[in-house]
Amino acid sequence: MSLELDNLICMLRYYLRADTALLSIIDDANDRQIFRSHSGLLPQYETKPETPLSHSFCLKVRDTDAPLIVTDARYDPRFRDNPAIEALHVVSYLGAPIYADGGPPVGAACAISSKSRSWNWDEVEFVQSVAKVLTGLLRYPDTSYQTETAARSSSRFRSAFSPDIFTAPLCST
Repeated sequence: MSLELDNLICMLRYYLRADTALLSIIDDANDRQIFRSHSGLLPQYETKPETPLSHSFCLKVRDTDAPLIVTDARYDPRFRDNPAIEALHVVSYLGAPIYADGGPPVGAACAISSKSRSWNWDEVEFVQSVAKVLTGLLRYPDTSYQTETAARSSSRFRSAFSPDIFTAPLCST
């Protein structure tokens, strides 16, 4: 399953032309978000891909159960004091909730840019489509049927990528 997760996150990063893309799982018990999959993550986080929840934009996605669009976190009153602006170079952010067992969200799929950016509607729809496919992978980790079904359900997803995303690595990080 790691190959599929990694490929989807890689695609998210490249399709949105973002600096970083993450599959973030919120771990309230240990006050952290874990980057279950990532592409473009800063080298200092490669060996321990996680941050404290104080750095998390994905926590807001999980808690609101809705996509989050941030054009410039440095000027957004919700995030302007967030340590991730400096630590992870989060200036603009686009994220959508992911789910594991049919319950509330467990985290987010997101794209991060180090420059101010206005996300367009197609990009918002794309991150939501990727989040749906990731949800399918997390809910049914032992079957590719659910993933392929979720991928077919999104015309944006289907038109952007080939079926090879489930069988061959797309990028190294």
